[in-house]
Amino acid sequence: MGSAEKSLDPDGSPLERFGFILRQNRKERGFSLDRLAKQVHVSADLIQKVETGKRRPSRQLAESCDRELSAAGEIVRSWTALNEQLDEVHKAPELDNGIGFPQWPGGDDETIRRDLLKLGLISSATAPAIIQRVLRQSASEVAEFTRRAEASAVGLGMLDHLNTVVADLSEAYSRESPAELFCVAGAYRRRIEKLIRGPHTLHEARELYVCVAWLSETLAWTAHDLGDPIAADAYCADAFEHAAQAGHDELCAWAMDARASIAMYHGKPAKALTAAAAGIARAPADHPLAVRLHAQAARAHAKLGHGDEFHSSMTSAQRMYDRLPARGPYRHGVSTAQLAAYAITSYAATSFSWLGEFTEARSSAEAALKEYSRATPEDRSPTREAIAQIDLAIAVNGLGEPYEAAQLGLKALSSERMVNSIILRAGELGRELREPGIRQEFAEQLHLLQQPQDTR
Repeated sequence: MGSAEKSLDPDGSPLERFGFILRQNRKERGFSLDRLAKQVHVSADLIQKVETGKRRPSRQLAESCDRELSAAGEIVRSWTALNEQLDEVHKAPELDNGIGFPQWPGGDDETIRRDLLKLGLISSATAPAIIQRVLRQSASEVAEFTRRAEASAVGLGMLDHLNTVVADLSEAYSRESPAELFCVAGAYRRRIEKLIRGPHTLHEARELYVCVAWLSETLAWTAHDLGDPIAADAYCADAFEHAAQAGHDELCAWAMDARASIAMYHGKPAKALTAAAAGIARAPADHPLAVRLHAQAARAHAKLGHGDEFHSSMTSAQRMYDRLPARGPYRHGVSTAQLAAYAITSYAATSFSWLGEFTEARSSAEAALKEYSRATPEDRSPTREAIAQIDLAIAVNGLGEPYEAAQLGLKALSSERMVNSIILRAGELGRELREPGIRQEFAEQLHLLQQPQDTR
């Protein structure tokens, strides 16, 4: 922050002069950037850019800062002066210095002419007046282009608000009703689509695309939870495309992680393998997400009966996991290292069962449940826990204990968040139960859950 403050110049450009006055008032009142930003409902980054002359403030921001800093109108008056000066630049072609154009700011006509001669842009016979006309017209065109580039309908604080919504939806995913989350995420996504169609800056466009991608990923998961694989896959594709347009490789990889999982639940391991490969190509190699994607590929190989490829991919995932730092990066408040730990245990449990390696499946499922038990109440995922219980049930059944398997399965079906993933995995357990009576009892319980109900 120190280097940014040193660049302030009370005698600099109009934007720098306004920034100097804003910062002077903020410092005199003892406000930090964060405190002022919170009071006027914008980001600290925006305040810093205004103070350093990198962002043109709105009148609303000037008035809010003047009020919060008790500046007695000084900031508003500075804003008025700033805009009068900038408006003069935009109206420059209407001014006259005797030849129909405004006086060139800095440097005389002969200096400009010599510079152009060096560049070979004009001949020595070109009249200075003509040179001036070309240069003045160019300056006015650039000023107008800059003005349009700054025009935006996004509004102060909108991006901060949208990022907060994205984080809140992600944080609520493991606990709230999929139907409610789907409606909220869909409404915000439609709102952002309108903003994208309106005027905005290039930076804002990228941020809006990133928000759309995160919301589409949430919509993909909730559509899957609600039992619509076609809509879920479409939202995965949409999340990937918007993330790619924004140049956000990690988000592209998260979209493919979701697509791989959804494909696996709906019996399309080849599609899951393709999605995992696309995600691996985008994910940072030292990121927990890369561990998940290699585990996704391993799970797909297991379902396809590729035993050697499964073991190779899962070994790669484990090695990558072992090299991760103790504290991994967070994704909307959730540790991605924890998500990687879930993947290498739960995905391994499912995979070992598909390959008929039930002892290893049991061990991996128990390890997964142990990981889930370590989570704080806020980070718990009832859905993942229920699926791990079903993985353990399938392994136990494979080891010749159908009664214990059925009890584990019924415990999973009592989950507080019953969604499509649990029902699909439980159906697999029901088909595997060996004792006819136990299988019938379990099938009846599962049938009751498949009837129309509150999707919570």
